[in-house]
Amino acid sequence: MGLRTAKEYRDGLRDGRRVFYRGQRVDSVGDHPELTLAVDHSAHCFDIAQSHPELAVADGCSAFYRVPRSAEQLRARGELIETVSRLGGGIIVLKEVGSDAMFALLRTLEGEELERAKAFHERVCREDLALAVAQTDVKGDRSLAPHQQADPDLYLRIVAEDADSITVRGAKCHTSYSANADELIVLPTRAMGPEDADYAVSFAIPVDTPGLNIYVSPYLAGERNEFEFPCRRSTRCSRASRCSTTCGCRRSACSSTGARSWRDRWPSRSWTTTGSPRSTTSCHCSICWWVPRRWWRSTTASREPGT
Repeated sequence: MGLRTAKEYRDGLRDGRRVFYRGQRVDSVGDHPELTLAVDHSAHCFDIAQSHPELAVADGCSAFYRVPRSAEQLRARGELIETVSRLGGGIIVLKEVGSDAMFALLRTLEGEELERAKAFHERVCREDLALAVAQTDVKGDRSLAPHQQADPDLYLRIVAEDADSITVRGAKCHTSYSANADELIVLPTRAMGPEDADYAVSFAIPVDTPGLNIYVSPYLAGERNEFEFPCRRSTRCSRASRCSTTCGCRRSACSSTGARSWRDRWPSRSWTTTGSPRSTTSCHCSICWWVPRRWWRSTTASREPGT
């Protein structure tokens, strides 16, 4: 496909995704009277391929997804983001944050995990997908590690796995525009120890995956005030809120060697997982990685043995 038009992007959002806004299920984010503003805003990252092809197109694909390999390419990426942000009234539109997360994975992963990340990057370029990020955790008691929380769903974790798939459950705070993105890149966001191994997982998942629910906070409703709305302009983005999920990922689309190497690294860990009354559904996510411990270096603690 290479490059999509803004119309093709909008049409792709009518896929049955489960988005909730002000307590109500949204039938279509592209047709909702308030959320459609975010869709129109994000459409700039597709329109710019026609209006500024010298900036927005690289090797027949979206330049947002070209990995900068030189100072000149990095400068060109900055100019692209600056230009599309001006088109959006000074606010980023969509692809910038998602591509940054993908580049971080390409820079950090190794071995089989890196090969799967490269394959995902190639598909994003080929299909011109719009990516958002679910990285920040709901956290609960911030003085406690993920495995110590009273409610384990405050952090996203693996709850089951077999030869073909893993099943994840929990909640994340997503970035703006996630409700009108094509896929979410899920990342951990804090230092973790061996007891948190089930939480040390990263993957990309289509927004319309069964079992994935996205909750968008109000951004146009109610009286506007300087505390809740510091930007006095008419906000155009769908504000970040929470996504919760109980869904499965195909083992054929994830790095089983990465998962096993993590678990083999801590043989004293009990890997038995327990069930939950919450429903579990299967999905076909694009890619799933186990993330090495060295991703999360604490500013005060040394790296764990064997990492």
